Amino acid sequence: MSKLLDPHLIDTALNNKSAIKLAIAILRDNWDDIYEANPIYKRRINVNDLELAKCIYDAEIVDSKLNFDDYASVHNFVVKNDAFLEISAKDLLLRNFK
Repeated sequence: MSKLLDPHLIDTALNNKSAIKLAIAILRDNWDDIYEANPIYKRRINVNDLELAKCIYDAEIVDSKLNFDDYASVHNFVVKNDAFLEISAKDLLLRNFK
């Protein structure tokens, strides 16, 4: 059973489309599309992006290539997106597997 969304998350989704777009890009593992849309500014994945993506993942709203509970999935995501990840975001992703 999926988790219900926090009201704050719903408010964010309704009022901040860019945050949701970034979170979905994480879940679909297509962050390179975000970069290609604006190559002048290399937008990095931060902790807030991951936390929002995890909430969406837990609520099972969109299909996700990234499984936050599976080491192989997280590892593959980190390897592919290492250049886009802030250190704190990488630490958050790998925290449960240390």
